Amino acid sequence: MASWIIGGALALLLSSPQETLTPAPRPTGGEAVHALKADGPLTVRPAGRAAVGDALVALPVRLAFTGVLSQDVLRDGRVALPAGTRVIGVRQSFSSVATTREQRRLGQIGQVHHGGNQTIWCAATSAPSKDAAACLPFVNGVVRWVEASPPHYPIIRRFTPKAPLAGPVLVEPGPIEGLAPLRFTIAFAGWTPEGAAIDLKVESDGRPPATRRRTLARGPDGAATLEALGGRLRLIPVAADANVADIEIVIPPSATADPEF
Repeated sequence: MASWIIGGALALLLSSPQETLTPAPRPTGGEAVHALKADGPLTVRPAGRAAVGDALVALPVRLAFTGVLSQDVLRDGRVALPAGTRVIGVRQSFSSVATTREQRRLGQIGQVHHGGNQTIWCAATSAPSKDAAACLPFVNGVVRWVEASPPHYPIIRRFTPKAPLAGPVLVEPGPIEGLAPLRFTIAFAGWTPEGAAIDLKVESDGRPPATRRRTLARGPDGAATLEALGGRLRLIPVAADANVADIEIVIPPSATADPEF
């Protein structure tokens, strides 16, 4: 049996990239594909003391991949998203864990297979009452229907082999109206034995943010280095207080650099 983690949690191994079904551009020459584009003035926290929750950088952003469905999407054989539905593209990495019955009995985890990133199309919604969006990841040769939150930038945490089949996913790329303004932030989240924890967030007013936590490894001097938006910041421990750090700006981040999330 396969357990599925997405972006660091259980997931099916991808047999081919999502881009084969969508117009999202493929990277060339090792270039990364960014689903978010810089779209406004950059704010960088001044050098000095920062506490847990303080934003180190903040940048207005827009979605790089948007469009409308050019064909109905079926869910278990019935129309679930009609042609013309607005969609947004998000980037996620996938991994799979294949666990045998005996391993499950013993409480063990099976072999982990790491897949690459793919662009996942999700139905766009700006309705305040919506707390999730329908997303269509391409997994093991088929498209699945998965509900994911938050709707302004959905993150699929986990789904099972029972997730409904869906498709086809044919998208006419282009700008769409009515999307909420977005902001990308990186916030200090405290010190751990491994290093400095940071939270990468995609925020939209009035909604919980899409959040991914990362840990920056400590260097020989105990400090950690954050490289983001073309810049470099050093996070320096303050005595034994795990909730604060001194921030040193080594290379100022750039307002024109696209964030990686």
